[in-house]
Amino acid sequence: MKKYIGVLFFCFALLGNSSSTYGVNSEMVTLYNELKNVEVDPNRTASVENIYIHRDVATFHLEKGTIYFFKPASISGNIHVTGALFIGDGTFSFTPSTEFEWEQVTRFYKKELFENQTFKQKINILFIRFADSTFIELEKKLFFYTASPTKAIKERKSYCERYILEKRNENVIYGILSSLRMNIKDGYFYAHISKENTVPVFFIYNPNNKEEVEFQNRVSELNYLRQTINQFHKQDDYEKVINFDEENKFFVFINHYRIDIQIESNGDFYATATITFEAIRNHVTMINFLIFSKLNINKVLDSDGSALPFIKEEKSSKLIIFLDNPLRKGDSATISVSFQGKILKKEWDCFYCKSSIFWYPRYGWSNRATYDLTFKVPQRYECISVGEKIDEKKEGKYKISRWVQETPIINAYFNLGLFKTYNINVEGVSPITVFMSEKGHRKISEYLIYHRVTFDKNIEEQIGADIANCIKFFTNLFGQYPYEKLYITELPFKYGKSFTGFILFPWYNFKILTDSGYSEIVRAHEVAHQWWGVSVGSKTYHDVWIREGFSQYAGLLYLQWILQDSKRFFEILDEWKEQIFTNRKYLIRNGVEAGPIWLGYRTVTSETEGDYSLIVCKKAAYVLHMLRNIFIDLKTMDEDRFKNMMQDFFKTYKGKDASTEDFKRIVEKHYGEDMDWFFEQWIYGTDIPTYKFSHNILEKADGKYLIQYRVVQEDVPDDFKMYVPMTIKFKGNKSICLRITVDKPIVEFTLPSLLKPEKIIFNDFNSVLAKVKYVKYE
Repeated sequence: MKKYIGVLFFCFALLGNSSSTYGVNSEMVTLYNELKNVEVDPNRTASVENIYIHRDVATFHLEKGTIYFFKPASISGNIHVTGALFIGDGTFSFTPSTEFEWEQVTRFYKKELFENQTFKQKINILFIRFADSTFIELEKKLFFYTASPTKAIKERKSYCERYILEKRNENVIYGILSSLRMNIKDGYFYAHISKENTVPVFFIYNPNNKEEVEFQNRVSELNYLRQTINQFHKQDDYEKVINFDEENKFFVFINHYRIDIQIESNGDFYATATITFEAIRNHVTMINFLIFSKLNINKVLDSDGSALPFIKEEKSSKLIIFLDNPLRKGDSATISVSFQGKILKKEWDCFYCKSSIFWYPRYGWSNRATYDLTFKVPQRYECISVGEKIDEKKEGKYKISRWVQETPIINAYFNLGLFKTYNINVEGVSPITVFMSEKGHRKISEYLIYHRVTFDKNIEEQIGADIANCIKFFTNLFGQYPYEKLYITELPFKYGKSFTGFILFPWYNFKILTDSGYSEIVRAHEVAHQWWGVSVGSKTYHDVWIREGFSQYAGLLYLQWILQDSKRFFEILDEWKEQIFTNRKYLIRNGVEAGPIWLGYRTVTSETEGDYSLIVCKKAAYVLHMLRNIFIDLKTMDEDRFKNMMQDFFKTYKGKDASTEDFKRIVEKHYGEDMDWFFEQWIYGTDIPTYKFSHNILEKADGKYLIQYRVVQEDVPDDFKMYVPMTIKFKGNKSICLRITVDKPIVEFTLPSLLKPEKIIFNDFNSVLAKVKYVKYE
């Protein structure tokens, strides 16, 4: 590809409502469909007896049966067989590479299915698709004969393919095609394993994923969705002890987006995204973007204006673009994608995007790029976007505004509506602008009055002041607010969104102020995302607790500060703790136990719905609370060490992505101790202790006292360790506070005292996520 020499503006040609859109005819599109609709090859049938297939940590033992290979495909002049169906008897065995993933799979399956930390399942049907050496390996061990596939064989193949054709699942055909076309040696491998009348499980080896090995099961008998139970690196990587934080499996890095958007009064949406990127691997011939499933792709052009072939199947979020010429590592290229569709929803004279992340073609987990956004909208509407507005003009019935973001950011977003503007100027705080929909708020007010719900007037002023206070508080706690301005607007939903210098609050947060503190927490949570999530990002899905847990706890800290109400602070901590314990109790008794924080989005499965909010947000917030209490000087209650640690972490990773290990290193730097034990227990583990606390007061002959203490630690491993604060209260409002190291099943100690204690509080300040039971000293 040559250097991009022109731009496209509003290319909106329609291609109709076909099940798939392919752009232009090409060999790659034809090949994709050939691989997708592959048939059984009548000339490659074989009897099987005692054959093994080994793929990383999985073994398929085909004891006895018949295997039916699929017809070969020609790719770059080479013939490749890419699939087979085995019917017979066999065994699938799978041994997770890490203790972490071993514990994860045991949450979902009965112990009878395991032997020496190996999951085992009988095979009656094995459906495999591959782009590796599978056929070459098996061909040497088999004798082929000719046999036309029976109706039963075709039906079983068709059933297995439904899990591939389900568009919400990972695109298996893309995995096969990319491995073959890019000459990847340890190519893609997909296996569908089932016993007769039993829902299947799936094993996948995808060399293009950072965590190459994946074990899945079926979400529900009502659909063909697959869900991930295990995902981890290939065994060879663990043996080499590579730095997984620095490993990069992406094909390209997006440097810049120029997006031209046109929006009509009825919400019709048209756009052209011109994307500049750099290859970070050799022989890049195809790129898999993600885009909102209901958006239609009109065309894809290279920098010369020549049409590129692509595939975007109906109701699919995958957009596969094929490049004319392979890119080598370091090569730069530009493509433009024209798209349109029903992505906007109109409410109360405002438009809201149905997908805040994929309203334009995205690539990678958290690719940071610069943006140049131009919006062409009806004159009566105001458009708000990330970046700096550098130009605005009228053209006919439209208003055209241009927004430029020169510093690379993770994501871009916009909002459109009839807004009334409120400017909040507070000394020492970046300018804040609040955009509100007056018509929308009239409608909400009518609804609230009808349902006898009170609401606050002049809420925009209160919100503006609240946001300014949030910025002041977080600047003191975390470091300087990272952006030059902040726009605030609203969403007609129950959740908020935070982008670079741009926050959307749920509508009720604009209309109702409650005395429960949750309105303040919601607002402060989204403001805290400007530090955690927007500025400091997460390296992988494992690390999202840094943005979610930090922001959740920041919201609670703000509530404590602004209301000067520690009682409500601890009440909410207790509520979160109760939710964690109740969920855990429920799951242990009736289903799948909640997973660890480090699972990230994988905490949510069909059997653990709601765990993302509970574990990755609230439990992670509690973990930060525990760290705060470990850092506090109990004699002076000084918190400078914790504050310095948080500021150092923010300063170090501002504008970058951080991992859990990155945060651990900063914690260790400021605490002066190896913190492996803490992170293993609370981020990578799920154990929560129960403490049975008792004490005995002995009066000595001289009128002084000895207090005997005993802590019994239960529900955790014997070496589980925590520093637990204990407050001893005396008459005259006197008290002392000290830390007790609990690192074994029973901890006993004796302390002298001049005065007789009136009250002893174990685990004061809710410092440890634990159950505390006060029992009689015996």
